[in-house]
Amino acid sequence: MKKSLKFSLLTLMILFMAQFNLSAESTPVKFCLWPPANEPYFFGIIDNSVNLGFPDIDKVYGLNIGLINFADEVVGVDFGLFGSVSKNVYGIKGALISNGETLSGCEFGIANLENKASGFQLGIYNQASKLIDAFQLGLVNRAYTGNGLQIGGVNIMENGFLGIFPVFNFPADWIFPKDTIY
Repeated sequence: MKKSLKFSLLTLMILFMAQFNLSAESTPVKFCLWPPANEPYFFGIIDNSVNLGFPDIDKVYGLNIGLINFADEVVGVDFGLFGSVSKNVYGIKGALISNGETLSGCEFGIANLENKASGFQLGIYNQASKLIDAFQLGLVNRAYTGNGLQIGGVNIMENGFLGIFPVFNFPADWIFPKDTIY
């Protein structure tokens, strides 16, 4: 009963998302086996691959699913069994290894690597290179600059109240606001 309810809700979500943007530039559902050859984005190791995305469209408003996903933009669910190299995800992103530009929503996997993260990252290793307005929960969490909370074994934040701190970390300006004179 619960499985059929979840499947029905997922189907309704896809159909609901599909009605907003059905054009030649986007698709409500995409199945991708491997990223395109011109996108050496997955740690630089995929540079002679073949795009087997069905359909071959870079904007997905709904569900992007496959072995290793690629899309310029996903609004909805991006789930790659082995990896996801979708650049901009607004919604839920899940894969063993994720790499992208912008995340706004929830991301889960073993390694989550984003340039900008807003929302929630859950994994063994979480990284937001440029900005984190998010909550990170993992064994190792890293943010170069940020305005978010990290909980895990090792938490690294350059503007953290301590640069490296076990158990938790947060920006120093949560305690010492920049506009306060001491």
